[in-house]
Amino acid sequence: MKKKPIAKGKRTTGEKTCSKCGLPKRLDEFHAETRRRDGRRAECKECANARKRQDKENNRKRMRKYRAANPEINKRICRAYYQRNSEKLVAKNLTSRKANPEKTRKQRHESYIRNRPKILIKGRKRYERIKFVEREKRDHARARKHNVAVIEFVDRAAIITRDNSTCYLCGQKLEPDEITFDHVIPFELGGNHTAENLKVACRPCNSAKCNKSLEEYLEHRNAKEKKAAKRACV
Repeated sequence: MKKKPIAKGKRTTGEKTCSKCGLPKRLDEFHAETRRRDGRRAECKECANARKRQDKENNRKRMRKYRAANPEINKRICRAYYQRNSEKLVAKNLTSRKANPEKTRKQRHESYIRNRPKILIKGRKRYERIKFVEREKRDHARARKHNVAVIEFVDRAAIITRDNSTCYLCGQKLEPDEITFDHVIPFELGGNHTAENLKVACRPCNSAKCNKSLEEYLEHRNAKEKKAAKRACV
């Protein structure tokens, strides 16, 4: 049987049935393909575009699944892409924010609501870090005033972790707002400003100890407790 010659050129008149949706459509609603006898593809443009969109969506889902299963690889890919295109991305984001201020404001608000717990924790840590630094500066000035022999920079967050947020004088577990720091050997008695000489204490115990040595404070506290016990018996 003799084969029919393949059509060369584009036919724009007539109709053809789509192999996907099964609907008869005009030839100009099909993509051109010279290898076919009628010069048009088997599926219409609408079905072809829908298939491409579905393929893209399937690829996106597959990539999301792969990145979720391989977070380290995903971070490395994103970091490398950002380093290659950092200037372009920053300029694009800046232009988009200026062109859409309402959208930017809404996105920032939604991001804040979504990440509010993390933001509050981060802000709290920053506040504590600044507070600790200021407290450290004041302690350094006070140590220099008392001619302390050894003055070190003390990481107060590490002190809290080491002492498990527990007062070393009364053994009470403290909340972050209740924590103070006490020099076991006061500056007035020759103590140094070091991590070994600094411990977590509650505010009442710290105020009661003041510039006493640990032995003097314990004697004073025991005497006070005995007096209170005698009064209770009477």
